[in-house]
Amino acid sequence: MMIRAAVFRVPSPVKTAHWYRDIFGMHVDNSVCDYTEAYFSESATRLRFVEASSKDQYTHDGDSAYWKIGITLCDVDLAVRKLRAKSINVSNPSQFKEIGYMCHLKDINGFTIELLQHTFQSNYNLSRTILVDSSPIGQAAVLGQITIRCSDMRDIYDFYQNRFSMKLLSVQDVREYGFCLYFFACTSEEPPEPIDLAAVKNREWLWQRPYTTLEIQHCPSKHIRKVPCTGVNFDRLILQSGTTVVSDEIHGIKVDIISS
Repeated sequence: MMIRAAVFRVPSPVKTAHWYRDIFGMHVDNSVCDYTEAYFSESATRLRFVEASSKDQYTHDGDSAYWKIGITLCDVDLAVRKLRAKSINVSNPSQFKEIGYMCHLKDINGFTIELLQHTFQSNYNLSRTILVDSSPIGQAAVLGQITIRCSDMRDIYDFYQNRFSMKLLSVQDVREYGFCLYFFACTSEEPPEPIDLAAVKNREWLWQRPYTTLEIQHCPSKHIRKVPCTGVNFDRLILQSGTTVVSDEIHGIKVDIISS
C-alpha cells in the first residue's frame, strides 16, 4: 500500500506541473493524455493535475475537507530566500509551538503549500543541510504531507487504519486552536516513541521521513464541508493497494484504491 497521488482539478494541468518544476525542482510526466503529474522522485507520491470543467478561481475554505500539501526539507530559510528571489510571495518562517518551523505560500491556482523544516529551529544545524545547486530551492525535498480535515475521527480510523492498514505515527494536540493533528502513513517503520504517539520526540523524526504522510486535522467543533465535485479544487486521493480496486468517499474526500 502507498499513497499514489493527490489529484487536483486545475485550469491548465501542464502549466501547473511546470510551475512545480520551476519553483521546487519537481519532475514532470505528461505521458498520459488525461493528466499531468509532478513528483520529486519516481517512487514518490505524485501531484496529479487534471483539467477542471470550469475555470473558477480556487479560494481556500477553512471548513473544507481539503486543506493543503506540505513539503519537507532541511532548511526553510534557504528555501524562502530562493523563492523570494523569484518574486514568490512566502510568509515569514516561524516556529509553531513544539510542532515545526514552517512557512506558507500558494501555487498559481491558489492551493496552499506548507514548507516544513526537518528540525525545530532551535535544533537547526547547517552542517546537516545538503545543498543541491540544481534545485530551485537549493536542496532536496519530499512531498511530506497531504492534509485533509474531519470533525469525527471514528470513521477515519476505520477507513485508513483498519481497512487499509495505514499506520498512525504521531498525534499532535493543538487544543487552544481547536484541533488535533493525526499523521498516517503506509510504512512498517516505528516512531522513536511508539507507545506515546503524542511525544514531541516523534515530530522531528516524522518530518525527516522520505515518504508522504496523510495528515488529518481533526476539528470536532467545526462542520466540515465536502469538497465540491466541479471547478478548480482538490479532486481525490489515490491509494495503491495489492489487488483491491474500489472508489469510496470518507468525510467529504473521494478516495480511489487502485491495484499495484
